[in-house]
Amino acid sequence: MTDLNTGPENSIAETNIALWGSDLHQRVREHAGDAENAWDGVGQAEGLWIWRIEYFKVVPWPDDRKGQFYDGDSYIILHTYKKNPDAETLAHDLHFWLGSQTSLDEAGTAAYKTVELDDYLGGVPTQYRECQYYESPRFRSYFPKGIRILSGGVRTGFTHPEPGAPRPPKLFQITANSVTEIRLPVKYLEEGDVYVFEPGGEANIPPAIMQYNAKGSTGKERFKAAEVSKELAGELGEVQVYDGDASVPFFRILNISYPPEAPSRGHAGVTEPILLRVLPSATPPYTPLPAAAREVLDPADIFLLAGTEGIYVWTGSQASREEKRAAMMAAQSFIREKDLRPETSIIRVVEGNETKTFWDTFNTD
Repeated sequence: MTDLNTGPENSIAETNIALWGSDLHQRVREHAGDAENAWDGVGQAEGLWIWRIEYFKVVPWPDDRKGQFYDGDSYIILHTYKKNPDAETLAHDLHFWLGSQTSLDEAGTAAYKTVELDDYLGGVPTQYRECQYYESPRFRSYFPKGIRILSGGVRTGFTHPEPGAPRPPKLFQITANSVTEIRLPVKYLEEGDVYVFEPGGEANIPPAIMQYNAKGSTGKERFKAAEVSKELAGELGEVQVYDGDASVPFFRILNISYPPEAPSRGHAGVTEPILLRVLPSATPPYTPLPAAAREVLDPADIFLLAGTEGIYVWTGSQASREEKRAAMMAAQSFIREKDLRPETSIIRVVEGNETKTFWDTFNTD
């Protein structure tokens, strides 16, 4: 899935979220460099914590809004758990999530503060960079009912409409795992998903909801879309469902062409695992190894492991500070070299705290 307004260009994922040495790094440190009070007491017991970045500040996200995000914002998510019920120590998954319309300052602050929280937790969390539309399965698992992404954010402001005010038109894209509000106007729709359109109108006129079931969409997606349509329609509104070639009116009202474009969603990865050693002073800042063998991992170094789910950054316990700083940029450089999608997942694991999915990436049988 891509941004239906602009496509993949201008992606925040292509920026240097590693920050080090950049003007952005200096700006974020100036505005957000103070030790964060928001971390006090977090991660000391099992739980899920979410914060939104608001003008360089880390602000707790309300519990009743967990699973809801705005495409113009950046968030930090911490999941603390026990790997098994009898474990004496806690494990941590630490994510920073970047909305497709988030600002560079917000994305940079999220990355910077994620490192700060990682330090607060002893440097052991598994760390994930998440981009809207391309979230990892681990991230999605925290929200069994799926995630809902709304248009807007802290910088654009969000106000509830006044009673009796006209309803603005809204378009939602429904997949198996998410409901995403799409900013209007759109340039195209993709095959494989379901779309729900609320044309807007006067508050006293029941809405006429339009649901489009694209070719290749699943029964689960259509059922979820029907729930969204019913929610928008309320008790007095109507829902018109469109399928296949009979869907031209749905496209006409959005002023876009039919048929829709082929889908482009999913994590971009390599078909066979590739292991690379990070070399900060080299160009590119890594060197590929002959085979992706786990025995090669050296505590004194940092390695990139590319697989079907994304890029793992394995950090040895004796790796230098210079190598740690270069690791994220090395992963982004590899993504560009292999022409993978900029939103490809980047997951940092620390020696001694590896995940099962990391080890499974070595196994191609």
